[in-house]
Amino acid sequence: MGMRQKLGLSKVELVFFKCDKVSDSFNQFVALCEEQSKYSINHIDDLSEAIQFVQMQGNAVIIFNVTDKISLSATLSLLTNLKKSINANYVKIAGFNTFVVPRVDTALKKVGVTEVLSPGIKPKTLFYKLEMWSRTLENINQDVEKKNDKEQKKNLQSNEHNSSYHDRKIIGLKPLDLKSDCWIVKKDGDAKNVMGKWIVQMLGPGPSTGKWREAVQEGKLKSWKWEFKNKENNPFIKDEGHWQFHGNNSPDFDYKVNRWLFVGTYIHLEFKKEEELFTRFKTIVKDLELASNSGFALAKESEILKSFEEEVSFKKDKKSDQTDNQNVDNFEYDYNPLDQAVEKEEENEEKKHHSKGIKEQVHDKMSVENKQAKELSELNGKSKYKEKSLDKNQRGSSGDSSEELKDLKGKNSFREQALDKNLE
Repeated sequence: MGMRQKLGLSKVELVFFKCDKVSDSFNQFVALCEEQSKYSINHIDDLSEAIQFVQMQGNAVIIFNVTDKISLSATLSLLTNLKKSINANYVKIAGFNTFVVPRVDTALKKVGVTEVLSPGIKPKTLFYKLEMWSRTLENINQDVEKKNDKEQKKNLQSNEHNSSYHDRKIIGLKPLDLKSDCWIVKKDGDAKNVMGKWIVQMLGPGPSTGKWREAVQEGKLKSWKWEFKNKENNPFIKDEGHWQFHGNNSPDFDYKVNRWLFVGTYIHLEFKKEEELFTRFKTIVKDLELASNSGFALAKESEILKSFEEEVSFKKDKKSDQTDNQNVDNFEYDYNPLDQAVEKEEENEEKKHHSKGIKEQVHDKMSVENKQAKELSELNGKSKYKEKSLDKNQRGSSGDSSEELKDLKGKNSFREQALDKNLE
């Protein structure tokens, strides 16, 4: 038995996320860690598994390796899901980045990375850094244990002196080790006791994906079974089995906040997988046992939100259909359908005649203008011919011909202007 086990100290969980191929010096660092009894080493490549594992352990040191866009995306998702634990210093995270893209290191540090390591870092240097991160976690663990002891003593004293519903409490359990888990409590206030009744508000698959159907009653509590509408390629179905709820009233969906409401003095949500039961929450005497959000459920959050979008679209279409039907009903009440058809036909005929009249007016006007232009052009041609004759005779004639020629030129000029204006 090691010294740490004698003192009752738990091991430090060391998670290598996507660290299959880093460098020879990194492999030497891993060998150094394996020699130390204080570290429990875990090589994990799957995102959901990593989230689930860290949440179940409570704290850990994570070392990642970013080599491309896919590993970068997975690492950012891991950081996002563990944000609360990272901010509370329950999780320390550092890693390597060989993905040559601008500002990646900055982005990683912004979401909680303690340090972006150089690929050529010496094994002993990295091990020294690991020792510092581990010491921080150990100090936090001791503080948490002391705090839990005080709270337990306080709760015991409170239960001895007061048994009213105001003293009912929530007992936190480990996340479900269930791939089909799809229920998320977004904040602490979403599970509470009001006047002796428990109210649990959860993010889960929307009503567009399935329905709670009443099942065979178990004891004094009624039972409802969740049935998905589509079971093929369903992102929420990962195990053989089904969700079932026991209580006095069926779960209700609040469309204002897109949350399922589970309300009652005694409530119980569980997943039945053959003969095995996975309890998401359950009333025990007066208290509520509530499992923490699992990595499997958090990984499905985008699919859950997508199901709400489908629900909104469905509701809009339904509302539109109802409005259209109501309009039709009102119309049929005020007008006879036959009268409506006759009125529409008359309206179309009136529009047709009106359009035809306008076309005829335009055609008539164009015909008159074309005729005037033609006559003016012919008259102008004759005048031009006469003008040339007078001009020819003027050379050997008197001043009368000159005056007549000047007058004729003036008239011809006026006609040309009139012709140009008419053609415009």
